[in-house]
Amino acid sequence: MLLMSREKKLLLVYTVLVIVSLFMSMFITEKYPYKEDYVVNKRIHVIYTCGEIEPNFQEIYEQNKEIVGEFDIDTYNPLLISSNITPEDWNKIARDIGTVYSDYDAFVIVHSSNTIAYTASAISFMLENLGKPIIFTDGELLTSLIVASRYKIPEVAVVSGKDILRGCRSITLSDTKIISPNYPSLTEETSLKPSPDMMQVKFMNSKVKVVVVKVFPGIDAKFLTNIAKQTPIHGIVLELYGDGTAPIDDNFMEAIAGLVTKGVIIISVSQTPKVHRRYITNMGLLDSGVVSGGDITTPAAFGKLYYLLSSVKNKEVIEQLVKKNFRGELTN
Repeated sequence: MLLMSREKKLLLVYTVLVIVSLFMSMFITEKYPYKEDYVVNKRIHVIYTCGEIEPNFQEIYEQNKEIVGEFDIDTYNPLLISSNITPEDWNKIARDIGTVYSDYDAFVIVHSSNTIAYTASAISFMLENLGKPIIFTDGELLTSLIVASRYKIPEVAVVSGKDILRGCRSITLSDTKIISPNYPSLTEETSLKPSPDMMQVKFMNSKVKVVVVKVFPGIDAKFLTNIAKQTPIHGIVLELYGDGTAPIDDNFMEAIAGLVTKGVIIISVSQTPKVHRRYITNMGLLDSGVVSGGDITTPAAFGKLYYLLSSVKNKEVIEQLVKKNFRGELTN
């Protein structure tokens, strides 16, 4: 008897789901071969903040649950809007992790891709003395659960496809691609070491104001001074051209020096994702008081500066701490 049109469609959908599930099982088995001691982190807490979870998660999970630790899910209601993320939202995520930190072996944070690098970077600095994995994902929940179950990586990381990226080294290229241009994928050997001290949460001060300014052809002194006039700011992440250069005219340099004199801390970073280790900030900017961020990414520089301004009052101390490697965010 011939199948009805609707039945054919259902059969086709079912077949596709089976094929996808088998493919995922083969991929997971190849990448994460099963061992008796596979699940080293047995209790995992998932915080669903925003974004979407893969639609066939349940089917794939049922076929791979023996290699995933027990987990529960705390879903924000309402979900955060990723493009509207603020430091107050980072405080909420950090607080929610800290509240139940001692009850779990690992954490998975579901977050939309467009600002995931900013949030992962910020949380990296806010959670001090980590001894457990904090895995961010833009929706690859099963893969993230496997990573959280399998690896003793005591830091904030981002799962993207087959890669485990350091959170404060990641940047978003597109809605489906997150990369770490200046640091390789993490392993237990290349990750940070667990701290013997108790984990602490350092919250962001919502009164702190940090902005990102990209150098562009034609930028002038008024552009910079007007930013400071409109809203009192405490820090600037200044994105220079790829080789570390910026306008060298006197007015621009005087505007930079004027902002520094007023107490604004300026970190220079590169506009290009891949930063050469010999990247050098323009000497005129350094002489004007700009602090070189080396190969730190814009999201990490933003989160680090926000974190330091929220925790430290002395401007000279902050400028020295900018150059210090806290979470593996820069190459010394």
